Amino acid sequence: MKLTFLAPLAMATGVLGACSDGADDATNDEARVEARITSVLANGDDLGILSKAFETTGLATLFDSPGASYTILAPQDAAFSAVQTDEDLPTPVLAAMLREHILPGHLDRASIVDAIEANGGPVTMNTVGTGMIEFSLDGETLTATHSNGGQPAKLSDSAGEAQNGVVLKVDSMLVTPPAQSGSES
Repeated sequence: MKLTFLAPLAMATGVLGACSDGADDATNDEARVEARITSVLANGDDLGILSKAFETTGLATLFDSPGASYTILAPQDAAFSAVQTDEDLPTPVLAAMLREHILPGHLDRASIVDAIEANGGPVTMNTVGTGMIEFSLDGETLTATHSNGGQPAKLSDSAGEAQNGVVLKVDSMLVTPPAQSGSES
């Protein structure tokens, strides 16, 4: 009886294995699963400044924590030009700003939209910094707004999923640097 059960299973495994050369979908899925957030940022289109900023501040090591998962609301390179560049900001200020773009857990766009629809309106989530992000939906436009009066940032496409989280592109910074004294004339 065991032979009868194992034989069809072995044949099915052999047939399924023969249906794929193993190079297409499996390779892409494995690359996505094995990639870390830092790799997604480093290889993402229009995310070079953010990737460098995470390295500069030492926050990139946060994404190496075993078992931890994060969602990065990733300002695109153009969004950084609206504020001072990372060379202009003191490292602690830059790190504080970046922490407000990191959420605990693995949230993709679809799960955020589902939560808004289930809640009947906006949903709020704590950042790993000191603030909260409110997600809202207006038609197909998904926005994130920081609790400290930041401007709404539109979520565009996903830059990618990683083994330890997801990177969602946003079109602006969620927080801006504090006004620096001495900049007055």
